[in-house]
Amino acid sequence: MSTGGHLDGAWARTRAMADLTFTFGSSYGSSRLGDMRDTGLRKRPRTLYDEAAVTKAPSKIQDRRVAVSALKLDCDLLTIKVGKDTPQRTFKIHIDVINDHTSYFRSHLNFDRAIQGSDAPQDAATISLSDHDPDAFALWRTWIYTGKLAILPDPPLPDSNDERTAHYAVLAHAYILGDYLVDIPFMNAIADVYVLNARGVDSARTLYPSNEEIGVLYDGTSPDSPIRRLLVDIWMYRGKPDWLEREVDGGVLPREFLVEVVRRLLELKKLREGETLSRPWKMTHEQYHDRREVGVVEDRAEVHRCEGDDTQICGVCLKGAE
Repeated sequence: MSTGGHLDGAWARTRAMADLTFTFGSSYGSSRLGDMRDTGLRKRPRTLYDEAAVTKAPSKIQDRRVAVSALKLDCDLLTIKVGKDTPQRTFKIHIDVINDHTSYFRSHLNFDRAIQGSDAPQDAATISLSDHDPDAFALWRTWIYTGKLAILPDPPLPDSNDERTAHYAVLAHAYILGDYLVDIPFMNAIADVYVLNARGVDSARTLYPSNEEIGVLYDGTSPDSPIRRLLVDIWMYRGKPDWLEREVDGGVLPREFLVEVVRRLLELKKLREGETLSRPWKMTHEQYHDRREVGVVEDRAEVHRCEGDDTQICGVCLKGAE
């Protein structure tokens, strides 16, 4: 074969490859091939799509991702027994999860291991919290794993405030537990729940702490505790006479609480003294007179002060005996 024939064959093969490349690569619209217009090939049209779908918001995907380091589950379990009843309620919680929220158990374990020796297995450790409420501890356990307070019932809250109060009673004990463990975020979350209940958010009826809850919170907190200020404020601004009537029957409100409520009310009264027209005793003195007619015996239990006392006889009884 001559050299010229060899070149002609090579050129023909190159030409064929160029045509093949252009055919398969034409969707990219290469302009470097000089015979694009000559072949009559055009760009492949883009895929058609539903224009209405483009105007809609993209579907929302719940992001369930979490950092690997956040799952501190490859560790020993700590056994915690809670409550005074026998048997106590037992909880098993990952030590690393607990240590993220409070140093109480870490200090307790370090103390035990210092006594028993460093070779003592941590998973065999058991701590007792006999002075705390098991339901409150269960609430705290959910909190340290989820960052949520599991207090909403299913189905939703009933309309009866009595049922709601019973359901939320664990909050007071949980706050005391949080104070004991020095878990400040947990305590603040409970305080927020009390505020939400007092506001009556999400179309729910307002719910205020019961007298029993106030007693629990005052018994387990220091005088400067912020939760005490919230309880006093609720009584100051939303208090009703029947709240005190319930106190007469129950007798659970701490003296410090009642004294603080009265003190704050007196301070408020002094601040608003200029808004009052006058002191009531300046208007008339007769409003303080006993208006019962002389000689008329009233059938009222409070009049017979001598009832049940053989050594004293009141004037009403003497009048009735004449």
